[in-house]
Amino acid sequence: MGFYLKKSVSFGGVRFNFSKSGIGASVGVKGFRVGTGPRGNYIHMGRNGIYYRAALGRKKSRSQSVQIAPPEGVKRSDDGLLFQEIESGDISFIVDSSSQEIVDEINHKRKKIFFWPFAILFLLVPTGGIFLAGTAALLIYSLIDRKRKTTVIFYDIDEQSEQEIQQFYSAFDQLMNCHFAWHITAQADVRDRKYHAGASSIVKRTKIQIQYKTPPYIKTNVKVPSIPTGKQILYFFPDRILVYEKKKVGGLSYANLSITQRGQRFIEDGHVPKDGTIIDHTWRYVNKSGGPDKRFKDNRQLPVLMYSDLSFKSNTGMNELIELSRQDIGSELIRQLDKYQTNTLWGKNSDIPKSVKAPSLQKQLDPTSSQKVKNPEAYSFKVTSQVISSQPEDVIPVEKRIKDAIPSSQGLYPHEILALDYAHSYYMEGNHYQRFWWYEYGVKNVDFLLSSLMERGFLQVGGLKSAIENETGTVLKEELKKHGLKVSGKKIELVDRLLSEVTEDELNSRFTKRTYQLTELGKNALEEEAYVPYIHRHPLEGLDIWSLNRLVHNQPFMPFRDKIWGYLNQRSMEHISARNYGLYRNCRYNMSVFLQEEKRYREALTMLSEVIFYDLSGLDNNFNLEYLNIYAKSYFPYKDSIATTAPGILKAILKCQEELGISEDELKAELLDTMKELNVPFHLFSPEECVEIVFLEINEDAEELTKVYEKSKRRFKQKYPHISC
Repeated sequence: MGFYLKKSVSFGGVRFNFSKSGIGASVGVKGFRVGTGPRGNYIHMGRNGIYYRAALGRKKSRSQSVQIAPPEGVKRSDDGLLFQEIESGDISFIVDSSSQEIVDEINHKRKKIFFWPFAILFLLVPTGGIFLAGTAALLIYSLIDRKRKTTVIFYDIDEQSEQEIQQFYSAFDQLMNCHFAWHITAQADVRDRKYHAGASSIVKRTKIQIQYKTPPYIKTNVKVPSIPTGKQILYFFPDRILVYEKKKVGGLSYANLSITQRGQRFIEDGHVPKDGTIIDHTWRYVNKSGGPDKRFKDNRQLPVLMYSDLSFKSNTGMNELIELSRQDIGSELIRQLDKYQTNTLWGKNSDIPKSVKAPSLQKQLDPTSSQKVKNPEAYSFKVTSQVISSQPEDVIPVEKRIKDAIPSSQGLYPHEILALDYAHSYYMEGNHYQRFWWYEYGVKNVDFLLSSLMERGFLQVGGLKSAIENETGTVLKEELKKHGLKVSGKKIELVDRLLSEVTEDELNSRFTKRTYQLTELGKNALEEEAYVPYIHRHPLEGLDIWSLNRLVHNQPFMPFRDKIWGYLNQRSMEHISARNYGLYRNCRYNMSVFLQEEKRYREALTMLSEVIFYDLSGLDNNFNLEYLNIYAKSYFPYKDSIATTAPGILKAILKCQEELGISEDELKAELLDTMKELNVPFHLFSPEECVEIVFLEINEDAEELTKVYEKSKRRFKQKYPHISC
């Protein structure tokens, strides 16, 4: 039997209590007392063996955010915790305008029925001949089904692009090399930390395997990193992310994907990963001082590790969180994907991926993590990709295409102009042509097309210099090394060095394959129809070489860039009339990129101001105030909000400021003047707050941004008290 000593002294109606924990005091009458002590304030009431005691207003401790998860294989009650699910929305909405075409193509093919089950009917017939025929039919129909349901995504990757993509893979290799990876499915704040090892929150997690894996019924010539996230799987292609869920597929470009990385203190109650970094220790049950609670018999010590959390979000509904066992993993992936997000904003040599309508984006999200890249380098690389239909009947032959096309003054159609643009990269024989010639433009025999252009005087056999220029940098360096020459420098420098330092006879014997070369007639033809290579490399919504051909060659006649500008302006008006605010915003973004290409930075800044205003508005396509209760769930707080500015937009703003040579105050004034002129049916922020958010984002001041969003939330609740946010 245990004994204890109770000491108390009464003085003027106040009772003082003394214990090992400290001194307490209480006041009241028999059956009802209110007191305070080392464990906080309390109320005590009752008589005749029935008593009630409760704590009052205990202060919350200001400890660091630490998470814990139940050990695997152990069933544990949630103890009434309110878990918040971390999951993506309906996959039908996880698609932006730049990915609509490829997503529609894949979903269309996945919906096609299988033929092979019908062959099983033959197998049920006992007759030997019919059984053999059924077996053959089963095999044949299985092959046919696979072909019918398969989408081919082909990437035409040059040497420099291959280096960039290898860096992209290396960043994923870091994730794959982590000893453990988990998908976080839900999180809840704990009510009493002493029963959860002192953690501030508890998470539900599932072990996952990050690996290279091609999606079902997809054929491609690149490796595809994949991350399983519960009911969905994320597939990372060089130009976009595809999201698979059962029989449905979504997709978005990297410019519309927000990835943030942060370190996470985690109390590991399961197996400690080999690559985990232990930064502290705690106890399974802790007392208020952080030591072991001796009331529990089996109270073991637990390690506190530093893990890495990677969050994937988009304004179209993606919301996934993974955790990696290695500290500081993920920032390299963000850095690599930042190249794809900002590629269209840098040098005029940058080529937008063919299947990436990079300017045509839904509203973009900005990472709030400290891992954001402030000043990325200006990357210029070319990755051309296209969705290839596996069905020949889906392709429109060029012979049919040209019936609706208008030839140039020299009698050339768009596909012939494009052939002139690519001719310098092709040899006179032995070429492997990009598949877009057939699958996008219906050209089946590119050799015949080039020969025809040569016969008509638009092409000629190239000289030694063009043959050398068509070789890769690796080949040129090997040749320079063979002759004891320097191998450093840009490709054009390597070519000039070979031509000046090595004899023509030696070079001719080494570089025997000749390429096509434009004649003066060919140069003039290409210059006259410059819109063709431009739209081929800079696809815009609804425009390709055929549709732009008709637009350019019909009245009123004007430069092709003016035609494109008018087209985008018309499309933006159509979107705003249909209340498709996301698509309207995309058109304005396209127009800002267009203006930057022409170095019209002040006008580009005006367009970017409008883009930011819509990004922060909370508006989306088909916006309707009747459904505000649904939208509001994703507005607050700042760290989870979809109404944020995009990194690429901020960089474009700063680029315009630099080119215009204006101060920060002048930039703020220009942004504010534009935003004050805009009228929208709904907005979370005032124009002044929008400008403030822009510069807080540039300075990465998450604390002040949180305050701005909290202020907006209070205002929102006052205006819409019946809506939960």
